[in-house]
Amino acid sequence: TMARIAAAGADDNHSATAALMLAAPIFLKLSREGKLDCDVWLVHLTGEEFPSDCMGARVFCQALIEKR
Repeated sequence: TMARIAAAGADDNHSATAALMLAAPIFLKLSREGKLDCDVWLVHLTGEEFPSDCMGARVFCQALIEKR
């Protein structure tokens, strides 16, 4: 039936991107209604697997801590 055809990144980057895009309007609505107790950041990092070893996530978190 070809119901599931492999595609590069389909179970990794594409599914993560789709989840963030679906979550964004929900969080925006909750924020506008004042129903969130804190900020919510939807951050999409790619290429975090070996050999990059989470470099983007590490740099992002370090920048937050150092307030850069």
